[in-house]
Amino acid sequence: MQAKADLSVLSFRKIENDSTARVIAPKMGKNGNLCALIKVITPFNGFVWKSDDWSITPTYHKNGVFYIYIPNSATRFTIWHNKLGLIRDYNYPIHIEKGTVYEMILSTEKSIPNLKTTEEKALEKQRITITTDPSDADISLNEQFVGKSPYTKELPLGRYNWRVGKNYYFNESGSAELVSGRPIKIDQKLKRGFGTLYVTSAPNKGALITMDGLSTGKKTPCKLDSVPMGNHIIGVSLDMYDTSKKSVNLAAAENKPISFYMHPNFADVSLVSDPLGDIYINGALKANGSWKGRLEPGEYVFEAKHDTVSVVEQKKLEMGDVYSFTLRPTASTGGLKISSSPNTATVKIDGKQVCQTPVMLKKVLVGSYSLELSVLGYKIYSERITITEGQTTSINANLSNGRFVSIASTPAGAVLKIDGVKVGKTPYNAIVSFGNHILEIEQGGEQAEKMVIIQEKGGETAFNMNFEMTFKRFTENVNKIAYDLQPVRGGSFEMGSEKDESAEKPLHTVAVNSFYVGKTEVTQALWQAVMGENPSAFKGPELPVENVSWENVQQFISKLNELTHKKYRLPTEAEWEYAAGSVRGAKLTLAATTEAHNTWSGTTKDASINFYAWHDANASKCTHPVSSKQSNAFGLYDMTGNVWEWCSDWYGAYESEGQTNPTGAATGSYRVCRGGSWFSSPRISRVSYRNLISPNYRTDEIGFRLVLDAK
Repeated sequence: MQAKADLSVLSFRKIENDSTARVIAPKMGKNGNLCALIKVITPFNGFVWKSDDWSITPTYHKNGVFYIYIPNSATRFTIWHNKLGLIRDYNYPIHIEKGTVYEMILSTEKSIPNLKTTEEKALEKQRITITTDPSDADISLNEQFVGKSPYTKELPLGRYNWRVGKNYYFNESGSAELVSGRPIKIDQKLKRGFGTLYVTSAPNKGALITMDGLSTGKKTPCKLDSVPMGNHIIGVSLDMYDTSKKSVNLAAAENKPISFYMHPNFADVSLVSDPLGDIYINGALKANGSWKGRLEPGEYVFEAKHDTVSVVEQKKLEMGDVYSFTLRPTASTGGLKISSSPNTATVKIDGKQVCQTPVMLKKVLVGSYSLELSVLGYKIYSERITITEGQTTSINANLSNGRFVSIASTPAGAVLKIDGVKVGKTPYNAIVSFGNHILEIEQGGEQAEKMVIIQEKGGETAFNMNFEMTFKRFTENVNKIAYDLQPVRGGSFEMGSEKDESAEKPLHTVAVNSFYVGKTEVTQALWQAVMGENPSAFKGPELPVENVSWENVQQFISKLNELTHKKYRLPTEAEWEYAAGSVRGAKLTLAATTEAHNTWSGTTKDASINFYAWHDANASKCTHPVSSKQSNAFGLYDMTGNVWEWCSDWYGAYESEGQTNPTGAATGSYRVCRGGSWFSSPRISRVSYRNLISPNYRTDEIGFRLVLDAK
C-alpha cells in the first residue's frame, strides 16, 4: 500500500535562552564553526535529515524530540523517511546563527500509514497534573503548548510526551501513559541555568556596575541575581577613579563573589583662607573660609578674596597628590582726601555713609569706589574714584545748589516772597536752590501761597500763581453732616525705621506735596449720609465707621465725589506717615524741611501715649468717639489707635533711594493699613509700623480718613 505523507511545519523559531548548542552540548561543524541545533518535535520515528550539500552532524532522538546539529551556513534541509523516501524539502525562514538553538514542530493533517504508534482512545479521559519548582513554567504536551504550571486537565487516554521550560532554567521532558482509573501527577524541580554575583569595590563603594557593556542600574556593594550561566564581562566605574573590568565564568546555580580595587585618578586638596575670605578654584566660588575635596590632575588657579584684596596661587596637580595650603590675602591701602564747597557735605562711599567734609581718610583699601557728596538744597555730587597703593587721592567738589526757574502770577506785578523773604515782583526768573520752598504773592490786600519742590532732575521749573490759591482748613458738608479737613504743608522726612520691623527698612528720604487730610477718621454719621446704611459693629454717629473693606471705601469715595464734585481719595502711605508723625506741624509760613518723626502720633514718650491714642490697654475692647483724645502737631486726631486706617497703596518693599510723592507698589495682593486700633498694642501702633490686609477683608478694627490734593 502506497504511503502518502502530508507533513507540515507548524512553527520554526529561535529559542533565545537555550544554551544547549553553546554551553551544555556544543558540536563543531566541518566549516570549523559551532553548529546550530534544531530541535524537531514529532511523535514519529524513522526520519533521515540532510542539510544543503553538508553532511549533518550525527543526530539523536530523546523523548519525542530530534536533536539535529547543522552548519551555520545552511539555508535549508531535507526530511527523508526510511520507508517513504523524500517527505519534505524545507527552506529556513530565518538566518541560521552558530551556537544557536531553534525549534521546529512538525504535524500531519492526514495519517501516514505504518507510522502510528498507538490507537486513539477518545471515549475515556483521565486527569494529568503537572507542577514545577519554580512555578509559572511553560507546559507542552505532545509538543503543543498547553499553559503554565501548575497545570491540571482531563485528557483522552493514551501516551503523552510532556516538556516543561522556563527562562534561565534547563528544560525537562518525559513521557506519561494515561490509563483508565489511574490519574498521573508529575512534580518536576527545574535546574537553574543561572547564578548570582556579589560585586564589591574598594577603596570606595557606590561604583556603577555594568555587565557585558550594559548598565545594571546598581552600585557597589550589591547582588546581581539571575545572571545567565557562561562568560560575562563585569565592569565598575566611579568619578575620580579608573574604570575596572573583569571576565567571569558563571556556572549554573553558582554564587560567586567578585571584588574590584579601583585606582584613584585624583589629587586630595585642602585650602584655608586667613583671614576668612571666599575661596575660588579656576574662577568658580567654592566656599568661605575653607574647602576640602578631590580634583582631577591638571593646572589649577586657587584664589582667596577678603574684602577688596585677594591672593592667587597656581598649582599643577598630579594623580595621587595631597595638597594643603593656606591662602593669606593681604590688604593694600592708600589715602583719600575730600573737601567740598559748601563744607559739611555728607560723604557716602559705595552707598555707605562714612563722614562729612572736609576729611582725610587713611588706609583705604586699594580699588575702585563710588563717591557721593550731598548737602540739603544742593545737587548731589558723584564720581568714580580709584585708590592706589601708597598714594593719596584728592577730591575737591563744588556742589551746585539750584536750578533756573520762572515764577508768574495772575495778575502780574504781585509782590513775591520765597520762604518768607521778599525777592521782587512777578514775573520772576532766577536760580532757586533745590528742595522745598513756599512761594507767596501779595497784591491789593490779597494773598496766596504755594509749596513747590525744586528737583535736581525733572520736575517743574515754571510756576504760575493766582489769588484763588488759599491753603487753610475747611469743612465739607454732606447732607447736613460736617467733615473738617486740615491743611498739611508738604515737605521731606525720613520714612520708615532701621531699628524695628524688617518691613520698615530701609530708612529713606521722601518728599510729599501739600494736601488736605481729614481732621478725624470718617464717622458713622458721614458714611450713613453718603451710603444710606451703616456696616459698623460698634454703633454710634460720632464713632469711626469700621467693618469696611478697602473696596467698600472706594465705593464710598466714588459716591462722595459725585455729591461734592471734588476728588477725595485715600492717603498714600507716605502722606499718612508724614501727617501722623510730624513734630513741626502746620507752620504755614515756614519752608518744609527734612525732620525726625514722633514714635506715635503726637508723642515719642511711652508715658504720654494714653493722652493721644485708644489702644489695647485703655480702650475697653471697643471704639470711641473721634477727637476724644489730643491731636498731633497738624491738628489731627486718632492717627494712632481707635481704628486702623486704609491707605491707597499696594503693599511692597521700600526702596533705598529718595523719592517724591511715592504711591507704593504697582500691583500686589495686599493693601496697606496704618496706625493701630483699639485692639492693638503700642508696639504695632507706631507711626512707622506697616500692616498689610487683603482689600476685600472687613473687621471692626479697620476704618479710614480722607485726603484731598491742595490746589
